[in-house]
Amino acid sequence: MVLTDPAFCITAKKIGYEFLDPSRDNLPDQPSQGTGIWIDELKIPKGSITAIVGPSGSGKSTLLSILSGLRSPNKFEKGHHLSFKDGSNFVEITLQNKNLAGKIGYVFQEAFLIKSVTVDENLKIAQNLASNNHSKLNVDQLARRLKVDHLKNKKAASLSGGQAQRVAFIRALAANPEVLICDEPTSSLDDASGKLLLEVIKDWSNRFNRSVLWVTHNTQQAAEFADFLIKVDSGRVITGPNSEPFDIRVGDIAAKKAFIENGAPIIES
Repeated sequence: MVLTDPAFCITAKKIGYEFLDPSRDNLPDQPSQGTGIWIDELKIPKGSITAIVGPSGSGKSTLLSILSGLRSPNKFEKGHHLSFKDGSNFVEITLQNKNLAGKIGYVFQEAFLIKSVTVDENLKIAQNLASNNHSKLNVDQLARRLKVDHLKNKKAASLSGGQAQRVAFIRALAANPEVLICDEPTSSLDDASGKLLLEVIKDWSNRFNRSVLWVTHNTQQAAEFADFLIKVDSGRVITGPNSEPFDIRVGDIAAKKAFIENGAPIIES
């Protein structure tokens, strides 16, 4: 069964990933008990920022990799699906699905730039790969806003970790994807640069009605910038009613942070 509710950009049901051989399947954020992650049902809201939080090793990055097609589920139950809303249709999420080219962007903890070419060349790669009928963003404007415009002629190998992370973010955003996948995108940035990056993400999501899936350990940032919240604990995906993420668009930042950290109720201000 494939859901077609226009309020959601990604839907998943009865799928998961099990680390069958933890000694060989040594991947980031592997659950400490070696079980993996299970999604009974999950719906990701369209046009908003959904944060994924939980203890180290709980399965956050594994969940993110499944929802984005970077990792193929290896556990299923009857009625399973993993779908992306493409126009008026939902299509299967896999890396091999050419219909998704340029529609899902990725920002990882590591920048993964092409170190042998310049910043400018790195920034234009995503735009060259994107479909010609897909609205693209002005990379020069993004570079100026994120304060890396003076680096455009430098080789990527010469950048600091924080500079490389900002360039990688611009590269991911350049094709103006439908969904942006972020795995700890501010981990190598100082507080000011991290906040600036998240402000750009928030503005972009609001302006273009784009969706963001964001793994973070920073509960302060999650409280300030996320619209919705998913909790992951010991391989379990914890959501609100109807398999939807918790809605944290109301309340002040302190109340949201308390909810993220310990489940305290959010009182609408």
